[in-house]
Amino acid sequence: GFGEDAPTEMLVIRRIGWYRQILRSLQGYDGSYLKEKITCPVLALHGSNDNVIPLSSARTIPQMFPDAYFEIIEGAGHAMVYTEGKLVGELLLRQCP
Repeated sequence: GFGEDAPTEMLVIRRIGWYRQILRSLQGYDGSYLKEKITCPVLALHGSNDNVIPLSSARTIPQMFPDAYFEIIEGAGHAMVYTEGKLVGELLLRQCP
């Protein structure tokens, strides 16, 4: 289920098999060669309970983007936009006005 902060009126998940296929294709993906093309501010949030992206992988973002804002959201999982929507929105507005 979604957390109470989730924008449920905007969320529709269809064809869950498609999402599973995407996750399988991203395992081991290294997109670091594209970093020069990213010129906007980088906000990287990682949930301490994320079972999809390992913390060690998430910690490489500030190494690639030294000016990135990186924060670990305690207790949040991979779907923190849905479960911690209010906090994610506040951090986004604070770091990327």
